[in-house]
Amino acid sequence: MIKKKLIVTLLLIFLVMSFVSYVDAAGSVVTDSPQVTFTQAPGQPFRDENNRIQEPFRVAMEFYGASAGGDADNRTAIAEMVDLNDSNQEDQDYILIYNGHVADKYGVEKVAQMAKSQGYSVEYISNLSELPDMLNGAKAFIIGGTIGDTGDILEEIDDVKDNLKSYIENGGTYLGICGGVYVASKGSQWPDGYETGMALVDFESFEYDPNYSYAQIITVLWQSTRRTIYYFNGPAFAKNDMPQNATILMYYTNKNQDVAAFSAKVGKGKVVLCGPHPEADATWLIDEPDPLNSETWSDTQDIFKQIFDSALTPEDNQEIKSGNLEYRTHVQNIGWQDWKGEDENSGTTGQSLRLEGIEIKVANLPDKAHQVGIEYKTHVQNIGWQDWVADGKTSGTFGKSLRLEAIQVEYNRCRCRQI
Repeated sequence: MIKKKLIVTLLLIFLVMSFVSYVDAAGSVVTDSPQVTFTQAPGQPFRDENNRIQEPFRVAMEFYGASAGGDADNRTAIAEMVDLNDSNQEDQDYILIYNGHVADKYGVEKVAQMAKSQGYSVEYISNLSELPDMLNGAKAFIIGGTIGDTGDILEEIDDVKDNLKSYIENGGTYLGICGGVYVASKGSQWPDGYETGMALVDFESFEYDPNYSYAQIITVLWQSTRRTIYYFNGPAFAKNDMPQNATILMYYTNKNQDVAAFSAKVGKGKVVLCGPHPEADATWLIDEPDPLNSETWSDTQDIFKQIFDSALTPEDNQEIKSGNLEYRTHVQNIGWQDWKGEDENSGTTGQSLRLEGIEIKVANLPDKAHQVGIEYKTHVQNIGWQDWVADGKTSGTFGKSLRLEAIQVEYNRCRCRQI
């Protein structure tokens, strides 16, 4: 990269200036080729006339991938690089994070902390016109929460968005959180007009809760469990828009059960988008005004880690979802029956006894399996459709002599309906 070459050049200039104070007129540094030499007439390689070791030269050269050694007979220290311009390129494995003027600095900090905790180095980009060069060697590109107009990001990245798409198609990863989701979608409708996104995924996003303009703590469905999470004007997606190659990671708990987070394969790479802020910690609750329902917040770093891991795990290495569907029913005059497995009947036949309730769950999932959700709701006599419940919770009634009239089941992104 040009940046790396410049750093090495500046470093060598600094070294030349530094060594002048240690050597006499016979000392020199030669940098006109991939072989860098330091000749020291008064003493041995790496030592000056006062027997002081020239550690900066050795350490600096080895840091940039050189093999440092010396020729004692000629009193010359030598550092050789295979390719001065491309040194260390193959070893690069960093996370590239947007930290421009629209980026929320607290979000940038939390994303960087997560990346470093997982063993990745971090690079930042504020000028998105430099994105093509910075994507070389990047494990993932992340745009997190924003504090300004996302239109500024879209305007700045417009000329290079095709480079980003090509990066993803060829195996790269894009992770967007909140504002980073809006810009990645096909577009979103706002009170002042429609904002066209980068279309990293071919469907639109929309604001989950447009009725409250400040931060709030909301409830989401994560791995079939209700969790509270920090939310600030974040986006949502319609379930019906999810493509077949998408894995839904999180749902909102509104009537439509809109999608809060998902991962989608794009070419050889992937796009992972999350509307709420799982990276938020307790310090985010200190605000003006305080986030709505702040007393209900609970730490979500475990969710953030799993989303981050999902983004950074190659699709081919992700564990295949598996498990067994189990269910049981509550029958008139009998009560709850035993749990049944797939292809087994639950209930009764030929006894004219009504079903009054049902519970469904996915059992025996591998410990590291990605989220597999099972959700369902029932239509009850004289009551109508009940709210969605998940993974083993009761839907229906018992003790009221009311029959189940319909059941709707959603299994992750695969939908089936039985009446």
